[in-house]
Amino acid sequence: MVSQRQQIIDEIQALGLSNSKLVLDSLRPAIRVIASKIDINDQEIGSSRFALIPDLPDSIEWPSWSVPETNCSFEQYIKNHPSPIPLDFIAQINMADLQSFEAAAELPQSGMLYFFYLSFCGPSGFDPTDRGGFKVIFYDGPMDLLRRREPPEGCFKDYAPCALKFDERWTLSNTLELPEPDATVYHDFYFDSSFSEAGDQILGQPYTLQGAMELQCQLTSNGCNTGDATGYSAENLERFGAGERDWRLLLQIDCSDEADWTWGCGDGLVYFWIRKQDLLALNFNDVWLHMQCS
Repeated sequence: MVSQRQQIIDEIQALGLSNSKLVLDSLRPAIRVIASKIDINDQEIGSSRFALIPDLPDSIEWPSWSVPETNCSFEQYIKNHPSPIPLDFIAQINMADLQSFEAAAELPQSGMLYFFYLSFCGPSGFDPTDRGGFKVIFYDGPMDLLRRREPPEGCFKDYAPCALKFDERWTLSNTLELPEPDATVYHDFYFDSSFSEAGDQILGQPYTLQGAMELQCQLTSNGCNTGDATGYSAENLERFGAGERDWRLLLQIDCSDEADWTWGCGDGLVYFWIRKQDLLALNFNDVWLHMQCS
């Protein structure tokens, strides 16, 4: 039986592109996440889950954000929600659930990854002072120390817990810069296939709504505001630009009828990004987040 990866390679080569290698080089394995609403009491502690109530050891403090006064995007929110603001629990992924997938070779072999985000009016990740409005925590201790933790006062509590299942997915970039007529041929191929389905996924190529994010992650995480053109100054690009090649998608979260959450104007996606060297070192302290909407 032809593998999914080989089938995609055959289809790309059949397009007759002048530079099919550029497209094939963007082909990356991912892990598709399938969420289904549950009664949390029916799920074992330590299971992979979206939303509301995580299973955390007492040693992990619930993350919160002391919003900088310079972050004017949250001025009104801060007036109604005194800082520090607790972050909302988005996901916990048990690494043991992923080990059968090719993409999991880049991930820890055991432990839990927890994702938090100030989701109700979440930072978009263009302002360097958005740091702290999102958090990824890695725990690789004894699983018998996990306990169900109710979200503290101030968290958004209308999301619905979801059990997670996983499947293999091969992904291609939708931000490749190709000459004509290759660009049109590849665009039609991409958007007439399952690649154009966003969804929730771990690793792989993101489904972007507003273009590539690697350079934005690199510049913003180094203190450059990429909300306008000034962040992309020649000086900033010279100092930091080369590092854009280090960034990898860690987790992509779509709007969900199952979890009852939406991003942006109701059609957005949230992306957690990590440098490849940090992922190798199991350092999740410098993850960056971007939110895009169409």
